[in-house]
Amino acid sequence: MRYQGLSIDDTFCEVVDTYVARLTLTASTEALALAAAGFLAAVALAPGSALRGGLESPAPAASTPDGRPGMTLLFSGPTASGLDAFKVALLDRLDLAPLLLTCSLFDAGRAAPIEWVVDLAARLARWGDGHEIKETSGERELIRLPLSVSDQRLERRTRVVAGVDGALVAFGRSEAACLAGASEAAADVLRLAPGAAVLHAPGGATNVVKCGGATYKGEASTTHEAYCASLSGHVATSLPPEAVAAIEMTLLAISMDALREALRVSIDAFARTADIVGVSTPFAPVARGGRRIALRELLPAPRAERAKKGGTP
Repeated sequence: MRYQGLSIDDTFCEVVDTYVARLTLTASTEALALAAAGFLAAVALAPGSALRGGLESPAPAASTPDGRPGMTLLFSGPTASGLDAFKVALLDRLDLAPLLLTCSLFDAGRAAPIEWVVDLAARLARWGDGHEIKETSGERELIRLPLSVSDQRLERRTRVVAGVDGALVAFGRSEAACLAGASEAAADVLRLAPGAAVLHAPGGATNVVKCGGATYKGEASTTHEAYCASLSGHVATSLPPEAVAAIEMTLLAISMDALREALRVSIDAFARTADIVGVSTPFAPVARGGRRIALRELLPAPRAERAKKGGTP
């Protein structure tokens, strides 16, 4: 398939069922909120990790519980690992929050249907070492931790909803093209795809990897040789003839609709990037979540098809 000069493989995005916690981190400045949110999100990139994170969207001061600028984060973990593993990993990650200067943390999943609730206070309140204080702000129950720069407010509980993950692979004529495409797509998802986030990684994407290993057993992830240009002639590769590099962009989302929009926004961004020549998805013979999204569904209908449906030809 062709889309704005870009080759799109007629394939499917594998959908992985996940647990998702959505939180808003606030700080004294926008720059500090962004840096702190990235610090919390950018851990455990490996496929199948019990917890992975991404930045969903900026949270303007007018919209946050404490009236300060912030960032909304998504924390995601595969349902195959189990809810208990997700809860433990989430608490381990958020246990870093009291280290972050001027930051506070609030549940941002209040608009979504309640699936499960994680008691953050049972773990994080212990940072107060007996000096923590219980507070309320409207309907929110908070813990205030006295810290050396400023007190931190933490919502006592956060909601966890049933979410999904998916991924795209983009091919470039150069490494620079891949880096530019990743940056453009990550920025657009942040601005234009509410309820979704790019897996937080330097540059907005990662090398393409596969779960497990063929030569070395027991590894969580290994290089995906089908996307390595240096192995051309030694193994069968999935690179288009004009491509010398490939990146993988993983998307976390609170719903199938949010994931579809993030995938569409990413494809649009890749199509605008010079020397990105194609888009596909990481190969997976069976969808671990039992669902798939066809890439052709994400593209505008061809002119002839729109005319048949009564649209403008």
